[in-house]
Amino acid sequence: MQLLPYLLIFTSIAMVVFLLGQRLRKPKTQTNQFDFLRPDAFGPLTKPLSNVFPVSEKKQTILRIELLGAGQFHTNALSNYLARRNVCVMIVILGAALLFISEEIAPAYKIYILIGGLVATIFAYGLPRLILSSIASRRRRGIENAFPDALDMIAMSVEGGLPIQDAVRRVSDEFKLTHRALSKELLIISRQTDTGSVQQAMSSFAERIDMPEIGAWAALMSQSQRLGGKVAGSLLQCADRMRHNRKTRAEQAGNTASIKLLLPTVLCLAPPVFILLIGPAALDFRDFMNRERDESTQLVEQANAITGPNGRPVPRAMDRLMPARTDTNIN
Repeated sequence: MQLLPYLLIFTSIAMVVFLLGQRLRKPKTQTNQFDFLRPDAFGPLTKPLSNVFPVSEKKQTILRIELLGAGQFHTNALSNYLARRNVCVMIVILGAALLFISEEIAPAYKIYILIGGLVATIFAYGLPRLILSSIASRRRRGIENAFPDALDMIAMSVEGGLPIQDAVRRVSDEFKLTHRALSKELLIISRQTDTGSVQQAMSSFAERIDMPEIGAWAALMSQSQRLGGKVAGSLLQCADRMRHNRKTRAEQAGNTASIKLLLPTVLCLAPPVFILLIGPAALDFRDFMNRERDESTQLVEQANAITGPNGRPVPRAMDRLMPARTDTNIN
């Protein structure tokens, strides 16, 4: 039993060193622009580590969509994400177990270690999901803000005589330095249209981004490629509609900002105002109560002073408290 803490410490150190070595090891194969060949995060242990905590098929589908929205296009993105999350959870559990079995900690504090370990485990399990959702949301907002300009440039290229695939590839090259996320998405569309159909590329793009405007544009492009027709005018109208929708959302956010700020304003201003209005009255009431208590204490002390040990009044003390009598001569 005494060797168990040292065994756990040795196991944790060996695991951390091995995982760091696998993480810092350079891949032998050179990755391409989309990171399809990105190596596993922890080498051959990535798949077993990703299966430590079971995940349902529905949850895996949701995680894949969020990973695509965050720009993780490589095939083993889900395994790397689950492996990293599970490693964090296991490190927290192992640390809490080492603290719990340590003999230097008093038994009275071990219940707090259990509670803290449980909270830290929940935090380590849920924090990667929050970070992933935040990255995906920020990336979608960046694509949404830059997409109308991309549609204008695609429409100008199509009017200049370029095919739609070449126009998309040209805009992708132009946006490499300013809007990298949108540039990568447009390049994926261009590659998928070269190897497959435009409808499939557009549907995949709408599924990755998951925005109404992007879905409408993807449906428009698929219909134009299937039925034919002038695409440039439709692209310009789609860009104007997206700008109008973005302006409308900004106005709605501005109108609701005052309502959202009402609760924090009330919570921040109500306590100082309450203190300023009620504080002086409370202090005066406290002084009044202290003064009345002091007077009552004095009266009790005086009453105890005029009584003897047997509870009978002392004559001299009574004479000091009672007013002096005046003798009157009766004629």
